[in-house]
Amino acid sequence: MRKKIFLTAIAALFSLCQIQAFDEANLVIADATAEAGTTVTIPVTMTGCASGYQFEVYPPAGVTLTKVQRGEVIKVRDDDDEYIFTFQNANRENGGRFVLCYSIGVLTDLAGEVAKLVFSIDENVAPGMYNIEMKNAECAHSTYKLSTYRERTSTLTVTTPSAVNGVTVELLSGPVTVYNAAGVKVKVMERCASSDELTNGLLPGAYTIKGNGLVVKIVKR
Repeated sequence: MRKKIFLTAIAALFSLCQIQAFDEANLVIADATAEAGTTVTIPVTMTGCASGYQFEVYPPAGVTLTKVQRGEVIKVRDDDDEYIFTFQNANRENGGRFVLCYSIGVLTDLAGEVAKLVFSIDENVAPGMYNIEMKNAECAHSTYKLSTYRERTSTLTVTTPSAVNGVTVELLSGPVTVYNAAGVKVKVMERCASSDELTNGLLPGAYTIKGNGLVVKIVKR
């Protein structure tokens, strides 16, 4: 009997130590950059490991969350070729979505992609940096909460094609004037070759470029 009690105590201690080893589980929606009028897939990663997690996600105005997909670390299957992790999502008000994933005590890998969020960006969304909000997030293993937080944000940078492909000499040969988001002149160039050269030395953000009678909006990341 004493041996049985001792083994039970060891098992309980091992289980407790195992839980403590996983107390750093943490969810993060990655930052991303995409053009207005396109679709972008943004990963949700988890550091540490857990047997379940949940969160709500809310995109900015003009951006629609069209699909939520499984991440690579929760595609594990059992001997019957069934998913070990149950993965569900449901709509929330204001364009939000609730995401839930859980298993019967099976832990994810130590780190990896646990979900993919597919966003559609309206073509009328102005270039700039926007917040994607994650709310009421929680990671858990069995009945143990490993982490929980009310709100955190990631950044979606919306660009125009010129911000991605570069502004060529043919488009803006000079003189070229650069204005910040407040309309303040911050730079004048006689000649430029690319959007990187236009924004060299400037802080990240949205800028308006004027030259040759043209107006081009770009974003420096």
